[in-house]
Amino acid sequence: MNMLNSVILEGNIKSYTKNDGFIDFVVASSRYSVNENNERIEVITDVPCRVYGEMQKPVERFAEIGRGVRVVGRLAGSDGSIVLVCEHIEYKLSKKTKK
Repeated sequence: MNMLNSVILEGNIKSYTKNDGFIDFVVASSRYSVNENNERIEVITDVPCRVYGEMQKPVERFAEIGRGVRVVGRLAGSDGSIVLVCEHIEYKLSKKTKK
């Protein structure tokens, strides 16, 4: 049986690191929930993402801390750590480019 390994993630870039052969960045994705006291709280999940090959060029150009992104990819991992390997990235307009 074939298994599906596909993720769509939206959030903001929290950190960005260029390595030898790949780029790592963290996407902070938030949602709102209600706690037991009926108070609205924000729950933030940080997801480590990795980009290889030709996809690094647009990441180097457009990635900036706080910028909104939509990432499509697959989960990969070893030794108990999981990373989202990016297959497609869409960048939201930054405040610098909005008019």
